[in-house]
Amino acid sequence: MNLKKCRNKLVGSEEERAVSPVIGVVLMVAITVILAAVIAAFVMDMGDDMGESAPNANFEFEENTSWDFDEAGEGDSVGTLSHDGGDAVDTSNIEIQISGDIDSDIALNSSNDFGDEDKDIKLETDVNDDDDISTGASFDLVNNDTGQGEFDDEDDEYELTIIHESSDSIIFDTEFEL
Repeated sequence: MNLKKCRNKLVGSEEERAVSPVIGVVLMVAITVILAAVIAAFVMDMGDDMGESAPNANFEFEENTSWDFDEAGEGDSVGTLSHDGGDAVDTSNIEIQISGDIDSDIALNSSNDFGDEDKDIKLETDVNDDDDISTGASFDLVNNDTGQGEFDDEDDEYELTIIHESSDSIIFDTEFEL
């Protein structure tokens, strides 16, 4: 019994055992494409988002319809911003911007105690800087000046925007007119 002949029949000769070069190329291209897709997913952050997402909170702004431009004074409320539902919002993580018919935008946040002395505008609330704003909390946007402050012309239009700073997302945006 010649085992070399049996071996050649079972395993095949050296010429018969070779893999086709085309199959090798196809396998290498497939591996390269899969590897490129995995690397692209990490580089382009297409995978799970590890950053903080904006809270899903519902706010409402009600302008003060009795605002009187001739008699406006310190502490007069321009309107009330209230949290009507949804997720609680960390006060240290938001900025409230007011823009419109004013010289420059107003930015109110926890670092300036929600007041802009240069613009004579502030938010009054019972919420502390380290608290979360939860359902039922409200802010009064008040004039912090003995005069009319920034809101000095009738029928001016303004925009109030709440920005979640960690995610750089707008939580609330509204326009109002005095």
